[in-house]
Amino acid sequence: MLDNIIENLELIESHQAFFILKNCLSIPKLIYLLRSAPCFKYKEKLEVFNTAIKTNMGKICNVSFGKENWSQASLPIKHAGLGLRSTVDLSLPCFLSLSHACKGLVNRLLPSLNLEIHYGDVNDAIDDWSKQHDSLPLEREYKQPGMTLPAGIHSIPC
Repeated sequence: MLDNIIENLELIESHQAFFILKNCLSIPKLIYLLRSAPCFKYKEKLEVFNTAIKTNMGKICNVSFGKENWSQASLPIKHAGLGLRSTVDLSLPCFLSLSHACKGLVNRLLPSLNLEIHYGDVNDAIDDWSKQHDSLPLEREYKQPGMTLPAGIHSIPC
């Protein structure tokens, strides 16, 4: 599907095509999926997406990306990259960040569920993180703006 879109991008100026591919068709549209589903378990499928982005970016920019060039291109802009982030690199931290971010709210809304005990995909994600970084992921208190219970309500009973 991405290849069909790229064919149309090749009809416009390369700078505009680059902007659309980077900001509209790659990672920004996948962040929700990476956060809400255990995509880190399917690295080979994520790698297919990365390869499609790399190939099509090469067509748009008329550049052949080698391994080293692509490593730099996939860095964030503030680190001298093009901002073309890798879905493989982002899938695990995205999933862990959402699971930790929503745990406090779920515990407040459904106190009968004890979410201190991790389950299934979250355990797998923590195990993968520990293998890659030789440490457990840090849990930080996160409060999403605007997500408060009405006055006088401390929890919602099940």
